[in-house]
Amino acid sequence: MAFEGFCAQAMDFLIENRLQNSKEWFEEHRERYEAWVLRPMRAMVEELTPTMLDIDPEFTVEPKVGRTISRIFRDVRRVKDGFLFRDEMWITFMRRKRCWEGQPGFYFGFGPDGLAYGYGYYQATPAAMEAMRGMILRKEPLFVQAMDAFSRQTCFCMNGERYKRSRFPDQPPDLRDWLDRKTLSFDCRSTDMDTFCSPRLVPLLADGFRQLAPLHAFFSAVEERRPHRQPAVSQG
Repeated sequence: MAFEGFCAQAMDFLIENRLQNSKEWFEEHRERYEAWVLRPMRAMVEELTPTMLDIDPEFTVEPKVGRTISRIFRDVRRVKDGFLFRDEMWITFMRRKRCWEGQPGFYFGFGPDGLAYGYGYYQATPAAMEAMRGMILRKEPLFVQAMDAFSRQTCFCMNGERYKRSRFPDQPPDLRDWLDRKTLSFDCRSTDMDTFCSPRLVPLLADGFRQLAPLHAFFSAVEERRPHRQPAVSQG
């Protein structure tokens, strides 16, 4: 199935479904979810797959919910506001999604506030950020290449919570921008519904992701150097 763009009703469905907050209502309108949200997301993943595997052959690329596509149901164990459904959906491309915590990845998402895509951590582990800072301070080649790739583009902004006070006051400002964050991502946000509803969206994402490929190489090296917590293995 070729990606032809999302329909404008996709956003409306996510909002209404969240407000209805009813599994019965969702099941009665599941066909809308399948046609307006899920099928275009599957087609998007399939069309992006060659680009993503060119960036990293280890990426998970299955066009399935729970693999590259987010679940519309929220985790009831963590629901505190009473809403059972998400009003945002996203796709992700990352390594070993089920094996390690806190992996960085490429993403595209949409919801009431518009569209967003980019690369980085949703929430980096302290160990990952410490490993990253070490590579930055040593000015290792992968970091230099990542920094150069970021400086040459104009779409993506650096984001991530900063420490209230710089931990590296003697470093130049461009390095402190990287060093003084608790997590790190590079994001492009838009409210361009014409592109959202057009086949042009996939080439736009592919081009942006290719621009960020050097950052993925750097972050992957960070992940290889930081200690990982493996999931517990059940006994018996």
